[in-house]
Amino acid sequence: MILAAGLGTRMAPLTSRYSKAVLPVLDEPLLLRLARSLAEQGVERLVVNAHARADQVREVARRAPVPVDVSEEPALLGSGGGVRAAERLLAGDGRPFLVLNADMCLHVDVAGLCGEHERQGALATLLVRDEPRKREFGSLGYTEERAVCRITDRIDFGGEKFSGLFAGVQVMSAEIFEHMPAGGEFGLIERVYLPALRAGARLAVFEQSPAEPWWPVGTPRELLDVNLDALARLTRAVPGGVLAHASARIEGDVVGPAWVGAGAHVPAGARLGPGIVVGAGASLPPLPCATDTLILPGARLRAPAGLHRAVVFDEEIWSDG
Repeated sequence: MILAAGLGTRMAPLTSRYSKAVLPVLDEPLLLRLARSLAEQGVERLVVNAHARADQVREVARRAPVPVDVSEEPALLGSGGGVRAAERLLAGDGRPFLVLNADMCLHVDVAGLCGEHERQGALATLLVRDEPRKREFGSLGYTEERAVCRITDRIDFGGEKFSGLFAGVQVMSAEIFEHMPAGGEFGLIERVYLPALRAGARLAVFEQSPAEPWWPVGTPRELLDVNLDALARLTRAVPGGVLAHASARIEGDVVGPAWVGAGAHVPAGARLGPGIVVGAGASLPPLPCATDTLILPGARLRAPAGLHRAVVFDEEIWSDG
């Protein structure tokens, strides 16, 4: 299950137009990027919940490489309530299932995570990373046997040997539903994991190497950064560093690293890059200079102006000023 029902308030003003789950990284929606990665590792079916702009989520879900059931929430149910509402779709065969957040880019070792869950015999197994960002996001403490013994500052049973950042990915055993409220809005950590630990249930961890990319994508700044990072990785071996779709029209100057999507138009007089992502179908004026900037698909920027560390959407500009 991919959790995609949030309002995306931290992504404002972009979420006045888009569901956060459909915002793109190099022209591929976050939701579709996750679905493709999971399908490549053998996942055969997905559940996605949706609330705000559910029509956008449904449209992207139809493009996924595996069948997707959309669990639409007329009212927000939270991370735990969303899973509870999809119980029929998730736990019908009694086997464990994977749950992850839509607002991130990462590669999940599905076989490794599920294998660790089976070895541990845990109620849930959470993917963790040992990296500096755990100070910002909060950390989990766990023992040498990889059992969770601390969740941020909310609960601490002692015996901590290691700590890591919870990356928003977990495998749950079907009996997790026995630990959930009957319905309504609730969070997984507060209403499921903390009470389960107090009741003696076992939560385990699976460690992901910090060398593996993991980008939270919850704000315009993070969306810009993940696009620029993905662009840099993709163009390292590309002469000139410019990746342009065959249908793109480039009449101005583009300096790599750069991405110009299908049907996008860079007019004469424009000077773009280094660090530029022009989404599919975007149309630009003769910008005097645009560096480290993301132009979302279909954007129609009118007035020429210099851009640096900006996100362009429709006819509007968010700037990292």
